[in-house]
Amino acid sequence: MQRPRTWLVPAVAAVLVLCASGCQGRQIPGPPTHDVNTDPDADPVDVPGESLDPDVEVDPPLPDMVDPDAEDERPDAPCPPEGPVGAPCSEAGDCGESMDCLLEASHVYDGLMYVDWPSGYCIEASWTAGCDPDEPTACPEGARCVHLGASECEDRWACLDACAPADVAGVPFPFNACCRPGYRCDPGLSVCLTGCSNDRECCESWSDTDGDTERDAGEVTLDGACTRTCDTETFVCSGEGGGTYASACTIDSDCPDDASCLPEACSSIYGPSFPGGLCIRERCDLAGVDCVAGGGACVDLAVGGVFTPVCMAACATGTAPGDGAHPCRGEYACVPACDGGWVGAPPSGGEDGWCFPANASTAAADTLYAPCSADDECHSPLGLGLCLTTAGQSRCSIACNASLARDHDLCGAPTTGGGLPPGACWACKCHKACDDPASPLSSDACGASGALACYSTSALFGEIAYSAAATAPPGLCLPACADVDDCTALWGMPLVCDVVSGICS
Repeated sequence: MQRPRTWLVPAVAAVLVLCASGCQGRQIPGPPTHDVNTDPDADPVDVPGESLDPDVEVDPPLPDMVDPDAEDERPDAPCPPEGPVGAPCSEAGDCGESMDCLLEASHVYDGLMYVDWPSGYCIEASWTAGCDPDEPTACPEGARCVHLGASECEDRWACLDACAPADVAGVPFPFNACCRPGYRCDPGLSVCLTGCSNDRECCESWSDTDGDTERDAGEVTLDGACTRTCDTETFVCSGEGGGTYASACTIDSDCPDDASCLPEACSSIYGPSFPGGLCIRERCDLAGVDCVAGGGACVDLAVGGVFTPVCMAACATGTAPGDGAHPCRGEYACVPACDGGWVGAPPSGGEDGWCFPANASTAAADTLYAPCSADDECHSPLGLGLCLTTAGQSRCSIACNASLARDHDLCGAPTTGGGLPPGACWACKCHKACDDPASPLSSDACGASGALACYSTSALFGEIAYSAAATAPPGLCLPACADVDDCTALWGMPLVCDVVSGICS
């Protein structure tokens, strides 16, 4: 999914070579970023590239060799307003006040030209410090604050030039809408990033072992079975792949058609590590994006609470990693798909989950519903334990669905048959049960020193599932409110807070 990226910033006189290898730079969808205002009448930036050595064989054409008349036939794209970020540059002075320049970096390897940041790319001078994705004004006009983990294998946020990967009907543009020649419009991040330079780049893995930012003998490994090519209109590697969404991967060609590999070494907002690599395809909500052919389904991962549609390997829940019948490979759990979690039609085979790295914690069962600060502090049956943070409260929980709660006692079994369960599955997570709904916080019905309130199960929307050996719990413990702001954080709307019971209504 990633390739080592060359960052040449003259203001700091430094070269940063990123950690991973793969074919093209690639992306993650929909991180928690601020919205970028778009103007449907705005034109894409149109800046000629710098000339390249005509004696060097290049396949496909380099960015500055694209037919200039081609844009006349392209439909209008809803491009964001033009701003300083992403403009061409050869030095920091070209970019304006408080700006810097990522210099074009090019080299020839085995007769082919490779180019990073064609004609340069203006960035903020605070580039290395990053940006705050929760701050609406974190970036200049026309730029978006995005996480670089899955696209550049760097665990930080940065402002990049915004673009439009699809039209208002969700049909992807067949060209690099709103981006300069040589750049691709990343469909997940909706920003302009360096695109592929030639077909071979789409089928190679490069490890820059000597740190010189150039491919050398012994550093490049080609996938001989790969048939992917570099599209000279989108500057994206595309074509047939060699695996399924359940496959291990090191480069994109190990994955299904047009899918990408999240390498094991790269941390992203999806998670810190993906053992053996993870095949995904972003923006599966767009027209023409198919997950089924690779044994997957389109899942809303809701990263940071933002709509995040991604093709993932579909699976049937109920077994643990390592079990003979477990549908996911190695260290992956089958995570239950929450109600409404499928984007479009659910898997045709009746699968009710998707494969994702398991929480291999060996924490004791009594940690369930206890305070936590990390997943590995929590009991994790079937690899599904997690530290759930809601409205500032963090407690151990388990990803669940109705069948896992009923048939596997995932949220806890009663101490006696027919008794109250320790917890129940609601909104795809296990929550501690309580027997005195709306009681004063001073009575501590949830045993959390007033931090949790006992909500009546009759007041909660959606299915509530619990052990088949138990009776229905009267209430579930959720974070208590102290004011209307707490209610907004918990429920997404300014409800009234009853400060005595801690319940929003």
